[in-house]
Amino acid sequence: MDTLAAATTLSEYLYVSDNRLTELPGSLKRLGMLRYLGATDNLLNRLPEHLGGLVSLRELHLRGNQLSALPDSVRGLGELRMLNPRENLRTELPDALRRLPRLHTLDLRWNKRLRLPESLGELEKRCCYVLL
Repeated sequence: MDTLAAATTLSEYLYVSDNRLTELPGSLKRLGMLRYLGATDNLLNRLPEHLGGLVSLRELHLRGNQLSALPDSVRGLGELRMLNPRENLRTELPDALRRLPRLHTLDLRWNKRLRLPESLGELEKRCCYVLL
């Protein structure tokens, strides 16, 4: 998977779904123009902190993994509009989600033992669709 290291001119879309990945490679941070990351139906149990450096990212799809938390670095995803950590293990959401000004859809369905931050209400007031 770390062949991404040479792919600095990769398009704006990266699909790595259904690959039994246990982690996302460190070279992902070099893809600053990435707008869509589809990493669904893998075996991811954590996300790297450098994920927050993908400042152009608009959609992040993480459905069907084994995530237990999202990193605080998601606060750096200022362009993010869709966040889908649906169908994971006990997912802990960082309070930093409220700092995502463009987020309009947060799909939290089918998560086991989901811990909701108090700031979730702020997202809903901003017309962000929170699917539980």
